[in-house]
Amino acid sequence: PRKKILITDYKTSFNGGVFSDLVYSYVNTLNKLWSNNPNLNRGVAIKVSRNADYLAIIFASWIAEGYYLPLNVTSPKKALETQIIESEISVLAEENNKSNKIDFKMQANIKKSVSNVTDARDINFDNAAYVIFTSGSTGAKKGVVISKLALITYMKTIKDTFSGKFIAKSLAINGELTFDITLADIVFGLIFNTEICITSEASNLLSLCAIVKKRQVESIYAVPTTWELFFEL
Repeated sequence: PRKKILITDYKTSFNGGVFSDLVYSYVNTLNKLWSNNPNLNRGVAIKVSRNADYLAIIFASWIAEGYYLPLNVTSPKKALETQIIESEISVLAEENNKSNKIDFKMQANIKKSVSNVTDARDINFDNAAYVIFTSGSTGAKKGVVISKLALITYMKTIKDTFSGKFIAKSLAINGELTFDITLADIVFGLIFNTEICITSEASNLLSLCAIVKKRQVESIYAVPTTWELFFEL
């Protein structure tokens, strides 16, 4: 529904109509860039703050038949460059601090090197939904390519399992957008037409409490330690 609130970040709430217009404006931009460069993979790296634009670019990448690589703006520049190269990304989406808009830039000198991407020999980026890099806690970060088929299968499983059981009208995303588990929140929002609320900072309890109060959030996925601290406030 175009009038229903679908996305809320720390600044603004977006109804279905406004958010859809935002998504398709990014779809048009991506399609134009990729139509001028048809031999490149349709991958977009998202180097954007935690806000509605981040989610809009995710959806836009899928609608434009591409895949995305979630980045954290606070990560070291070298690490981000490595992830972009190894994921064979052709477009970088990042914030323009002067205009407060999102710039989409073609990436020069894209290398066909995926040595740190899991099962590199079997990768077909044409079928990719997104690329997630591991935490690197036990070695170098490695990219894992999640296919569109895997994502669709996961969505079908969630729908079959939770239909009639998940009744929340709003949910909060408090984890890092570069974590794979964040997709669970997005999937629930898509399947059950649930408002998605994004905290301003990952794992920031004050930010979480603020958006819970602001939007009367009914569903939160969090690790046990977060819940312990949450109920101690």
